[in-house]
Amino acid sequence: MPYQGEYSGYGQSPYQNPYHQHPMVVIPPPSNTTPQQHQPYQRSAGIQYVQTPPPQVQTGYLPPHDPTQQYYAPQPNVPAPHHGYFQSGPPQFQQTYQQNVTNFQNNHRPPQQPLLPQQRPQSGNGLPPPFQAPRQQARPPQASLTPSRNQVTPRNTPSNAQQSQRTPHAVTRVPSTLKTSDESVPAPPSSQQRLAYVEIPRQQQSLGANMASVAAPRSPKRRKSNNSDTIEVHHVPRRPVPQHPSTSRRVKQQPPLASSPLTEPVSSRLPSAPPPNVDYQTILLALSDEYVSAAYELSAILSPGHASDEAMHEYHSLLSTAMGCLESILNNYRQSDASKEARVRLRLATLLHDETENAEKAEEILTKGIAMCDRNRLVDQKYAMHHLLIRILAKSSPKAAMKAAEKLIAEVEAAKSVHWFYAFRFLRVSLGLQSGGQTETANALKHLTAISTTADDFRHVSVQIVTASLEALVHISSPAPDALDNAERALAAARTHQLSPEMQWMPQLKAFIDCLDLACVLVACKFDQIDDKMAQMDKSWDTGARHANWRHDGVLFVPLDSEARPELEIDTGGVLKASANNGMMLAFKWLPRHDRYSLRYLLNGIAQMHKAAHDEKPTIWLKEGLKTIGLASDAHAQSFAAQTASTEWQSAMRALIHLQLAFAYCARNEWMDAQEVLEAIRLNTTFGDNFSDALVTYLQATCKQALGDLQGAITLYRSPQLTYAANSKCSNAHKDLQVLATLNTIFILHKGSPQEIPAMIARVEQHCTKHSNPSFKSVYYVVKAATQPQSGNTIVKTKQYLQSATLSAQVAANHQLMAICINIMSERYFQGIVVEQAQKSVKAARTLAKRTGSTLWTAVAEKMFANTLELCGEHKEAQIARAALQKTMAALPQSLRDSLVQDMAES
Repeated sequence: MPYQGEYSGYGQSPYQNPYHQHPMVVIPPPSNTTPQQHQPYQRSAGIQYVQTPPPQVQTGYLPPHDPTQQYYAPQPNVPAPHHGYFQSGPPQFQQTYQQNVTNFQNNHRPPQQPLLPQQRPQSGNGLPPPFQAPRQQARPPQASLTPSRNQVTPRNTPSNAQQSQRTPHAVTRVPSTLKTSDESVPAPPSSQQRLAYVEIPRQQQSLGANMASVAAPRSPKRRKSNNSDTIEVHHVPRRPVPQHPSTSRRVKQQPPLASSPLTEPVSSRLPSAPPPNVDYQTILLALSDEYVSAAYELSAILSPGHASDEAMHEYHSLLSTAMGCLESILNNYRQSDASKEARVRLRLATLLHDETENAEKAEEILTKGIAMCDRNRLVDQKYAMHHLLIRILAKSSPKAAMKAAEKLIAEVEAAKSVHWFYAFRFLRVSLGLQSGGQTETANALKHLTAISTTADDFRHVSVQIVTASLEALVHISSPAPDALDNAERALAAARTHQLSPEMQWMPQLKAFIDCLDLACVLVACKFDQIDDKMAQMDKSWDTGARHANWRHDGVLFVPLDSEARPELEIDTGGVLKASANNGMMLAFKWLPRHDRYSLRYLLNGIAQMHKAAHDEKPTIWLKEGLKTIGLASDAHAQSFAAQTASTEWQSAMRALIHLQLAFAYCARNEWMDAQEVLEAIRLNTTFGDNFSDALVTYLQATCKQALGDLQGAITLYRSPQLTYAANSKCSNAHKDLQVLATLNTIFILHKGSPQEIPAMIARVEQHCTKHSNPSFKSVYYVVKAATQPQSGNTIVKTKQYLQSATLSAQVAANHQLMAICINIMSERYFQGIVVEQAQKSVKAARTLAKRTGSTLWTAVAEKMFANTLELCGEHKEAQIARAALQKTMAALPQSLRDSLVQDMAES
């Protein structure tokens, strides 16, 4: 019966080496007759054997080659026989399959079932176990199989005695069918492969030169039977087996059977998962964008501090779902496109930075993204992630962020990446200006100089304009003596491009330059130029408001002369963008369009503050600015974080306008109104910086001092936020407030506690004498002159101090300080003296005091003026002066009036 099972022998199949034979194959004696055919043995459950090649093969026997017989071996990259399948037979044999089956059924005796070794008959038709062969490389299959009519002769079934004396024989050529002269019997296939058959050669010949290709003999191996008993395998001499040509049959190879669940392995029966027809990553990206857009649309109607819990929950749910979609892409899908993964990481980190406080998660995502961009050489995505990472780091550690920015500056400079050189330099300047301090001012100027030099080399005019504008801003806020000159020089450099297309492209910068020009005039106290500068600034504001490039979100795009990819904005997270003509642009966060009105009114009110004593224009400008805050805002989709930042900016602007309004009330001696404004600021505004709190405290102390509450004023002046320390790290403006609080305290204490005065003056002397503001110097010299003892040795010093104070006040055009200087001079040197110079001095002091609108100093001047007129014999004029004094005294607060009356009585 043909072998129907799967080959399960040890090592390679017998089809893979025609020179090795199985020890259980019986070989007939050499004969000169035609080759006989052998039917394959049935497979039994007997013990498997492996034997080394026989001595005949080792010493030079080679089967004869018959051109009609071809080897049938697996194709390359096809599994081994006991693991896979074989190639089907030629088509001509498959076409005669039905005829062969019919002949087989008529002439062939039914086969027997496989028997175990212990069940084999001692004689008769018992069959040996299937053959096996050691490992050896198979010959490649040939193009066709053309079996001859008489190829091999079948042998008779040996007895048990013959089976025990069988010798190994080499496995030879494998024909596809076994035929007789009058019948053809098909060979049933195995369950999983095409089984080839063994041809017994007529004679063996010497291997000769082919011995080099025969494997060396192996030593016998130990094998185990089915019951795990160890069996020694010994070499058995080969004994010829007689052949019986009467049993010869012709067998044709049968086509492979269809696969069956009973014979097919489990792994082959499982259906392979088809590739998904839907790109889930694209769907998740689209869903993320939709959720973010829906959340931003919802944030347009959310008011920070007034939004309901349900609306905030919905907003956070939408953003959480959007971030979950992005995180799912990173965690559940293998990205073949590194650029796409970098975009997803940058987008997710940006959302985490803007909408959450989970800085650690954002840093982790960016760190992995930077490493991935380094491996794939994605330069723009890499530096965009570094840019965002520095901004995240600046929230917790500004110094570490500035160091990281400087490290990236050196890297991009070595890589000659100009646009990222600009981006990291400007970021470093921004971080330095936010931290404040004299050291950071110098560092900011250093980086701006480097940017200006690079922009000049590459002819980037727009970058030159931005650099010059920021340099002027840094110089104006610097306390250096030459800061004003440097600021005016920087503005002049920026105005050299005022007719260029780059300046027309950026209307925000043109208005910003005009604002800085007005600030320089105010710092220089050139009040005669203020009206012209205000008119020029208003024109720039009006022109820029109608320009399309002044965006509602406040983003300023600075064009660069470089080509850009359309997807540059996505790859860089908005740091860089491609223009309509494929040009590269650098993005800045600037003033939103709807906030320009309040800033404009604030600047106009500050510019008119020197007229506040006798003109209501500053108050009018400031009140109009309060009306415009938040009323003209453009409703557009933005993040809740951006909405909150805009609201906070408007709150800060409202508080700043209220502070300037309090200054205007103080200049008009409307102390009660000023106090009400300050109380409202305390209740409704929470400042995020120490300077604003210190400014409110200082104004409250000034109001108490003006109203006669000297003890309350001293308490506020000595508060921790107004206590001066030379080595303090606070801003320059904050230090100015602390010095002014100390000088006011000296004014109050110079009569009650004179022993503290010298130490307090020495502490602030260096700051005042080196200050760039002439009014500051004038106040210091006034305090020095007022606190000097009236003795012969100090008269000369007092005159020098008063002279320096008067000159500084004239430079600053500060009429109030000039009135104070003249009053002190008249009280020290012309009181009780009947000379014409005394009348002129007192009359000048009275005129200046009235011009400033100061009720207190007007009362002091009128009292000295009346006394001087009486000493000169002008009693009528003296009575008029005393009547005016009584009227002025009535306008003073009661506490202050009582103190002034007591001082007049003592003098």
